[in-house]
Amino acid sequence: VRIDAALEAGRRAVAAGENFAACDAEFHLAVAAATRNSVLRRVVNSFYLLSRTRRWHYFADGRRAPEAQRQHEAMAAAIRAGDATAAAGLMRVHLQSAEAYWHELLQQRLPGGKAAS
Repeated sequence: VRIDAALEAGRRAVAAGENFAACDAEFHLAVAAATRNSVLRRVVNSFYLLSRTRRWHYFADGRRAPEAQRQHEAMAAAIRAGDATAAAGLMRVHLQSAEAYWHELLQQRLPGGKAAS
C-alpha cells in the first residue's frame, strides 16, 4: 500500500513537472519498510535525510524524474510478482545512474585543481 501511494505521488509529480526528490525518497523508504529489515530501514532513512538538498538538485531540471518513475514502476511490478531477483536487478540498474551522478559530483574539480569536498 505504501509503495503504491509513493508511485501515485510520483506519477502526479512527473505529470505536474514538480521536483521529484520527495517522491523518490518516499518510494525507496517504502521499499525499505516492506523488507521489514530495521537496519536497512535506518540506513536508507539516514541516507535520504542527509542527502535531501543534493537530491533536490539532482531532480531539479525535470529530466531525471520520468525515467526514475518508470524504473520505480518496474521495480514495484517485480515486487508485486514476488520476483526478488528481478526486483534486485532493477534496483541495481536504478541506483547505478544515481551512483554515476554522485561519483561525477565528487570528482569535479574546483579552480586551482583541487577536488570538490
